[in-house]
Amino acid sequence: ESLDAVTVFEELRHVALPSGHPLTQKSEVRASDLSGLAWLRVPAPDSPWTRFWFSHPLGEPHAGAEIRTADEWVPAVETGRGVAFTMPTVMANFPNTEITTRPVVDIEPGGVLLAWRRDDRDPVVAAFVISARVALGD
Repeated sequence: ESLDAVTVFEELRHVALPSGHPLTQKSEVRASDLSGLAWLRVPAPDSPWTRFWFSHPLGEPHAGAEIRTADEWVPAVETGRGVAFTMPTVMANFPNTEITTRPVVDIEPGGVLLAWRRDDRDPVVAAFVISARVALGD
């Protein structure tokens, strides 16, 4: 409630799978295709963020490995200890992995937002927000 935000971009969320997983044979998947998969977990309280990125979209909890960092995320997916959602722009940071992603076409997309405190009077913040809005055509 105390934040304003502008969407920078949105992408379909992808499920990150170990290369060779049967779902990698499909060009896209549906939420129902993900039933029975173990989902990576993070040591954070249950929240909209953890549910959005680390939970089966149909609410079927199957606990996979607990991870804390991207350095733990990659090998956990590669070795089949769990899956999680990602976006293509995120995976561009991990070009040499044994991870294959597939878009999940029937769930809410992921996005990147620029957010700032509504009551922030810092002129640098204001200038940055204006620049971002101009660049985005907002």
